Amino acid sequence: MTMNDRPIRIGFCTDLSGPYQDVDGPAGAEAIRMAIEDVGGSAAGRPVELVLGDHRNDAALAADIARAWCGEDGVDMIISGVNSDTSLAITGVAAEHGVLVFVVGAGTSVQ
Repeated sequence: MTMNDRPIRIGFCTDLSGPYQDVDGPAGAEAIRMAIEDVGGSAAGRPVELVLGDHRNDAALAADIARAWCGEDGVDMIISGVNSDTSLAITGVAAEHGVLVFVVGAGTSVQ
């Protein structure tokens, strides 16, 4: 399979089962699915695939998920949910691998 045949993989790592699940979690995943549908399920002539990760509001788990996605699973970008600690962990790992991260709703003064 060449790069042009491979789906564009978007990883959404958020709290799907913990204290932030009602703020972002499953509804955030559904919003991303709807956006993918809105663009016809493809971009740049390649299908778009959504991969979900439940960090359960745990920064170490979020980093582990990002590490697996960036190193083994070939995600092209990660969308991080509303928790600042987990978003910082994800962006740190993604930066090491040159993977783009969109942070949705989290905010911190830590750089």
